[in-house]
Amino acid sequence: MVTAEWAVADCARILPRRDALIVADAALHFGKCTAADLEVVIGVLGRAKGIGRVRWISANADGRSESPGETWTRMVVKDLGYEVECQFTVIDGTDRRRIDLLIAGTKVGLEFDGLLKYGE
Repeated sequence: MVTAEWAVADCARILPRRDALIVADAALHFGKCTAADLEVVIGVLGRAKGIGRVRWISANADGRSESPGETWTRMVVKDLGYEVECQFTVIDGTDRRRIDLLIAGTKVGLEFDGLLKYGE
């Protein structure tokens, strides 16, 4: 058995970047570990093989992502050079809604809705 933060670090070292980021986001989202926990692991790993990937995953993980699709979308948009805000609240009169991603500094919102949302 390992702790969630060590599992995230190991995944970061061996899985494709997208998959490791999905694991990290889920661990943070479900409260299995914190960003501080990941930083402790990074400190212990020192200069171990794959530490750059672990650092990247830690720096880019966001527990506000609610699904693998949201994580993947965020990664692609950031790779294209955009900064994003996760789970942005939009207010229209008395109606409050959340969108998955807002491209920072714009009024462009992005939603990722997979089949899970529709009970499929």
